[in-house]
Amino acid sequence: MLMNQLVSHLLWADDLILLALDPVTLQKQLDSLSDFCSTWGVEINMAKTKLITFNSPSNTDTVPLNLCSKSVLSADSYCYLGIEIDKNGKFTLARNELKKKALRSLYSLKSTVNRNHLSFRALTTLFDSLIKPIALYGAPLWVPGTPIIRSLSKHSGQEHVDSNSSILKKIAQTECERIHTHFLKWALGVNRKASNTGVWGESGRYPIIYEGIMITLRYFNRVKGLNNNSLVSLAYQEQKRLKLDWFSSIESILKTDTCYSADHVSSYITLIKNKTNSTNSSMRNTPNTNITPNNFIIHHGIRKILPPQKLQPLPSERFSIIHIIKSFKKHFRDVWDSNLSISTKLSYYRIYKSSFTKEPYLDLVDNCKDRHNLTRLRISAHHLEIERGRYRNVPKDKRICPWCKLCLGSDIIENEHHLLNECDLYATNRSITSQKLSTARQSNITSITNTIHLLPVIKEEGGVTVEENAHFFQTLARFIT
Repeated sequence: MLMNQLVSHLLWADDLILLALDPVTLQKQLDSLSDFCSTWGVEINMAKTKLITFNSPSNTDTVPLNLCSKSVLSADSYCYLGIEIDKNGKFTLARNELKKKALRSLYSLKSTVNRNHLSFRALTTLFDSLIKPIALYGAPLWVPGTPIIRSLSKHSGQEHVDSNSSILKKIAQTECERIHTHFLKWALGVNRKASNTGVWGESGRYPIIYEGIMITLRYFNRVKGLNNNSLVSLAYQEQKRLKLDWFSSIESILKTDTCYSADHVSSYITLIKNKTNSTNSSMRNTPNTNITPNNFIIHHGIRKILPPQKLQPLPSERFSIIHIIKSFKKHFRDVWDSNLSISTKLSYYRIYKSSFTKEPYLDLVDNCKDRHNLTRLRISAHHLEIERGRYRNVPKDKRICPWCKLCLGSDIIENEHHLLNECDLYATNRSITSQKLSTARQSNITSITNTIHLLPVIKEEGGVTVEENAHFFQTLARFIT
């Protein structure tokens, strides 16, 4: 039943779902279907015909039903139009199945293409074209039920960001983002234990759950305007009337936009103001926002003061999808900055990583191995003792450089600074790189042995060309591993 209207079946091409509230009614429907098939010579694939009893205890015996003189087998779930429908009414199983499909496609992509001959941009284009549509298939159905949605809606828009927040961990644990980070680590050439914070920061790519939210909001906006007699519209009205999980979850997202809960006048002024700010229009084309919107009304161009209102005006339920997504992404950047500032694994990375953006060297360095080596060094996904000792529970001050210990008897921690500036093992490579660096950069950088800020020189400054920057990285990366 949807808004007191009986829905007995769903039909899409040759895929049919029969719906009933009791076994007797369902058997009558099966008998009618059997008669129709006998009359028109239609054959039914019984292997793909299943019976699902929603919200029933697992130990409940199902009533035997027959179709075309054959028993219909019961099942806990069924795949309809590419979405796995579970008897508990949740989409957890659907998300897991989509993850498996996307993962199979990703493995197929990895076995087909040679990443050594493709740029990072080309790899991400392949992912966005071939893998992401699978991972986000049917997003408007399952995204609202994703556990991370409540957390994002709760924290988005807050001025204070808790540095100990587990938001990033929750995002990384979503089924679609597991596929995304798996791909990014492969494309960047780092191991699976590499920091997700570093991987997101280097690539400048937001978690794809945000794109799933945008797709969901667009679908929601379209469903609101459908004809009231359509089944989709009836389902929407039922969700809204009963405040069911799907609608409630989306509404929690919409409430992050202040216009949604505000009255119509306040909402209108806010939307106009936001639109004006985003397009940098002249302020004389916008309404006077200094006037309190709750104490006046404009009638025939004349502003009239309203008496005090005892009743609260209805919310406008207006929202801007672009504004909501921008708010969510800003919150992600804030949490990313906070996590970067406290991460012990990325202590070297935060020395020169100041903002969430794609790093230019990913496009400047053509050599795949050089590019991978740079990424490994930047986000501490290398094999230096400072990182290897982490997984062997070796105290930080005991992660000694084996070469310096053996040859010099020095207990020096083998970290990125030691590798680039001090270790005698790389003295020859360091000297060669320093000479080439001085040639490429001329006088724009000091000697390699005098600065810890070697890798941050990735921005064009002092007239240095893109080719010179690329030459700098290709020269440097050869002695990182």
